[in-house]
Amino acid sequence: MIKKVFLVTQFGKPHEWTDKYIENVQRLEQYGWYWQIFTPNDFKSKGNVQVVPMTIEQFADLVGKKCGIKPNLYITKEGIPNLHITEFYVFMGKILEDYIDGFDFWGMTGMDNIYGRIDDFVTDKLLEQCDIFSDDVDTLNGNFSLWRNNEEINTLYKKLPYWKELLLQPDCPGCVRTGEHKLYSPEDLATKLLVTDNIRLATPQHYDLHGHDNLINHELELKDDGSLWELNYDSRDGFRTFARQIAYFHFSKTKTWPI
Repeated sequence: MIKKVFLVTQFGKPHEWTDKYIENVQRLEQYGWYWQIFTPNDFKSKGNVQVVPMTIEQFADLVGKKCGIKPNLYITKEGIPNLHITEFYVFMGKILEDYIDGFDFWGMTGMDNIYGRIDDFVTDKLLEQCDIFSDDVDTLNGNFSLWRNNEEINTLYKKLPYWKELLLQPDCPGCVRTGEHKLYSPEDLATKLLVTDNIRLATPQHYDLHGHDNLINHELELKDDGSLWELNYDSRDGFRTFARQIAYFHFSKTKTWPI
């Protein structure tokens, strides 16, 4: 069985739903899915979730050690990082290489997700045939992707022409409440670049595998078998007219546990 580990950082104020998040992913251990949460907060490891004590200053030191450039990272007075940590996702395989030894794939994800039977969608057979899997059609998804754990893939960030600038960037105006967010994203590591370098990228054929809270007139149902379903209703009479199984649900807008 292929072992997959999602790498998650939680350096700011703890989320109200953290215990529910950890509980949600427990059933996925039997299918080879694991999580590592790097945080100074007092979370408890459980089952397939390993909590690794780490402050944002220690993370910055580790970035400097592994990538040769130390970013200026700190927690603002609002209790959040001064930069979007998601902008460091493409570096994670290198930054956290000492923690992912023994895993076949490491993954990008966040804590504002609830997961269903992701093993139904991202199978070992699929992963055997690719180097990166992304839940975005024909591009990379910073909220859900899996990267083969080897030196070539873990240092792909060096293909970004601005990777050093990314590590040295000043405070994000949005994060420090002085303006709008300025985002670099993993999507910038373009599909064309991956193809040129013979990196095998797998994505859904037509539609993303997840739902999100920007949609209206719908609700979620988590079944006893662990599968997650997105239900839509006919606004005229309330009868269910459409339902689909999804791999996960991203509640980035409401920041409220959706079930």
